[in-house]
Amino acid sequence: MLTSELIHCFYVIFLIWIRISTLKDLFMEPGF
Repeated sequence: MLTSELIHCFYVIFLIWIRISTLKDLFMEPGF
């Protein structure tokens, strides 16, 4: 149970990191 919770937390952080990276790319390249 503890391992699945750890994987879930890591997955949520990974999704948030991808979303932040996407927003950064959109702001860094306004022409695209």
